[in-house]
Amino acid sequence: MKKSFAFLLLALLTFTTQAQLDCSRQLDCRIIAKSGMRLRATPSLKAKVVTSVPYDSMVVACQETFGEMTYEEMTGFWRKVEFRGKSGFMFDGFLEIIAVRNPTWNAEPDTTVMEEPKEEEKPLATTTKSSKYSLMTETYNYCGDANKIDAGLIWYGFYPPDASKGQNYVSVKEVEVNVVLSKTKVGKGLEFDVETNDENRSIFLIGLNRKLEAEGMHIKDNSEQLRYGGRKVFPGQELVLGQNEKPIKLSATGNVESSGPCPELTNYKLSLKGEKYFLPVEQNITEELVHNGQCGMPEIYWYGDFTGDGVPEIIFVSVYKEKNHFTLFISDPHQDNAIVRKEAEWVIDKCY
Repeated sequence: MKKSFAFLLLALLTFTTQAQLDCSRQLDCRIIAKSGMRLRATPSLKAKVVTSVPYDSMVVACQETFGEMTYEEMTGFWRKVEFRGKSGFMFDGFLEIIAVRNPTWNAEPDTTVMEEPKEEEKPLATTTKSSKYSLMTETYNYCGDANKIDAGLIWYGFYPPDASKGQNYVSVKEVEVNVVLSKTKVGKGLEFDVETNDENRSIFLIGLNRKLEAEGMHIKDNSEQLRYGGRKVFPGQELVLGQNEKPIKLSATGNVESSGPCPELTNYKLSLKGEKYFLPVEQNITEELVHNGQCGMPEIYWYGDFTGDGVPEIIFVSVYKEKNHFTLFISDPHQDNAIVRKEAEWVIDKCY
């Protein structure tokens, strides 16, 4: 009896979910916008957001349209959409139609459940939100806690361009990380050398709990921009990170109390500006950095897009006399009012 009741309850719930979309024909669609899409209460960019839908998610949309819209020379229509029991309106310029369903309003509830019980529950693709990242650099005489280096992750080395081959890109390779006792000590405690099985020295290492899609990719080398534009962002300055249609801008505010390469600063703040879901977004990352370095300003160690969503990942380094503190920010399509999220830190202490 309990089993029959549970099946009946499941059937009713499934039918109720499908009934939220009252349209003559339904479309199975996939979100192809790398930053995801927003489901809105009415067909307007100013309407209240019902929920955010991540990239590569499956949604159900009505074939009927509810007004035309043009965004960045892309013309599309507003459609009524259902995602995980929530319905609203979405611009279809970034929807890929996978299949067309037969009309369902005359179908019996049990028939609807039996014919298409799984269409509403297709799993989301693996995204950066469920990923675990770790950051590291190859180094000698590392005197930190070697037990915190996670050997269970898949490690990737990011390598500078090979000038002898005319390369102008950063290459990514899967590597084996080796942590061995240093042959020559500079301090009193245990010291380790962090190396890989690759004969070339990497810019940095990324550990991940899944395969990195960027493996084998050619990521644009931005070292020249940092060399000429500077790795520090002084108050009043703004750096453009990325060369896509929607670049990210890193800007700084604050008061400069003295002059020189390491001036005294007060109220220093770093912000990222960009666009998300067709709307401007500004994110203060100062509190997440925590460590600003002995000059009060963290430096950009590296930036580039290795998640493939068009938004660059950023690694900052805060330089002190006794240590270097690295912080990794990963682009995050899941947060409405944020462009990136802090994902990992790596500290190299001077052991002497």
